[in-house]
Amino acid sequence: MGIPAKLKAASEQSASSAVIDSADAYWKSVNDGWDDLLNIIAHHIDLNSPAHDIPGDETSPLTMRTILEELAHLKKTRDPKIVRYFNGAWCLASDAYAWSVPFWGAFCDLCSEEWVLHGDTPDEAPDVANLTGQTL
Repeated sequence: MGIPAKLKAASEQSASSAVIDSADAYWKSVNDGWDDLLNIIAHHIDLNSPAHDIPGDETSPLTMRTILEELAHLKKTRDPKIVRYFNGAWCLASDAYAWSVPFWGAFCDLCSEEWVLHGDTPDEAPDVANLTGQTL
């Protein structure tokens, strides 16, 4: 049966996303794809909900902004916490949804290339299991 032509074209378009090998390249991708990023996140997270200081941790203090306002703030200040929202949406997305979004490949790159925001090399990036308290 295969992948429908429309989805295959979207998948191929996503595959040609920019190489993210530095913090500047990361934030350029965020700025260039901002509307697409917001659409992906809004599909899975209520952007009008109150934002917490630690995204996804409802026990942390509120920022006094909505999630939409918080995302704009994190983008403006180039705060790596923005990736927590990207990862949250990524985890909530179904395969069918992911295949339907032309920007999905670039979105996945932003999730996986977070290491550039921390000055680490991919091999030195923090262990995700240690950050979440979960074992993989």
